[in-house]
Amino acid sequence: MPPFAMVVSTAPAVIGNSPDGTNKAFYERVAFVGQVPVKVRGPVRAGDFIVPSGRNDGTGVAVAPERLTLEQVNQVVGQALESASGSGVHKVNVLVGLPPLRITQALLAARDAQLAQQQAQLAALEKRIETLERGGGWARWSAPWLPNIGALALAGVAFWAGRRHRGKEESR
Repeated sequence: MPPFAMVVSTAPAVIGNSPDGTNKAFYERVAFVGQVPVKVRGPVRAGDFIVPSGRNDGTGVAVAPERLTLEQVNQVVGQALESASGSGVHKVNVLVGLPPLRITQALLAARDAQLAQQQAQLAALEKRIETLERGGGWARWSAPWLPNIGALALAGVAFWAGRRHRGKEESR
């Protein structure tokens, strides 16, 4: 996907650099700012950010501000002004051309959520390492002979083979 997304509009407020009548079929009207109806797939809550659906079909999906990922920040088309329920495709009024402050706040919230998750994972890993270093987990089951388990197995096979051979000689 491109690093940014735009909205093709059926009712733009302003048209700039309009083509002449013979080439209009090769152009789209794109909304840069304002309230624009957008096709959104799935449920939408007012205040959700709208990002491309990834289906390359001209639809978007709603993402709650607290769930916006760092990867999605550059994909934000706008912010939903109304809600819609259900799994189908809805036309939802979206505020396009968001002030940078709103996206920056969403970016910071997404970064903070990702940082908190990484800190929790790091703490869990540090606890596991500490447990292993204190002799917990697999470390407490280790023994000096454990690395030589192959040699022990070979010695056991030789023992049983010798015993079996002696048993055959005694039965004769």
